[in-house]
Amino acid sequence: MKKRFWFVPFVLAGLALAAPVQIRMAWGRQVSVNAPAKRLVALSLTVTEVLVDIGANPVGRPSSATHPEAAKRIPEVGSAYRPDLEKILGLRPDLIVGSVGTTAAAIGQLSALPVPVVVTADSSLKDVYDTYTLLGRLTGREQYAAARLSFLQSQVKRTLAKIPSSATKPRVLVLLSAGGQSFSATEQTYIGDLIEGLGAINVAKGTPSADPRQPGFVVLSLEQIVVANPDVIIAFRPVTATGAPAPSPLERLEPQPAWKNLSAVKNIAFTP
Repeated sequence: MKKRFWFVPFVLAGLALAAPVQIRMAWGRQVSVNAPAKRLVALSLTVTEVLVDIGANPVGRPSSATHPEAAKRIPEVGSAYRPDLEKILGLRPDLIVGSVGTTAAAIGQLSALPVPVVVTADSSLKDVYDTYTLLGRLTGREQYAAARLSFLQSQVKRTLAKIPSSATKPRVLVLLSAGGQSFSATEQTYIGDLIEGLGAINVAKGTPSADPRQPGFVVLSLEQIVVANPDVIIAFRPVTATGAPAPSPLERLEPQPAWKNLSAVKNIAFTP
């Protein structure tokens, strides 16, 4: 059986849910997915949260997807980067959905499964909006998805309206750890896109990704961080496959003498 991977951004077209859903990619190719999916495995935090939000809980989730609270009751299938194929097959899924930022690293493994795979884009807020539309269609919950999407968009609009105009934009560095290494998020990531949308400056903007399996994430040296001198540092601590917190991405930076000279550290504008 020839394996198919469907990458989204997308434009939806097609027939009723009794028939396959047609997905037209940004580059014009059209593929078919049987819908509604009844036993869907999620392989990213974004996909898990959206599915739970629209009332279409997946039968499996990555170990790091612990929000919202209801997600914790869904069986784990390993990490998004290293999914457990045996666990996935044991759940008898009819569809697997992941995101480019995480699932791309596991595509080689997933190709061995006799289950269709959809990989959604996750590098901007618009991508998240599109994911609501797509998953609503694939699960037969279009109305629920549209309602939740409308609520999310109204919340975003309300938040943006509260941001004061300022001549000075804060310089922000976003760090996260994965595989024992610290990465910085560029504008090609969801969090990076949010930073710019909130009127701040992402100090990692424009830095090319060193690893194509991690699009939008780069490794910045301490010297580069010192030169950028961020006003705010946001550090994420993902959970490991066992559910325990991973090491903070700040651990390699805090012992360095130059760390205490950063504006974010002087002003205590960083997350531990």
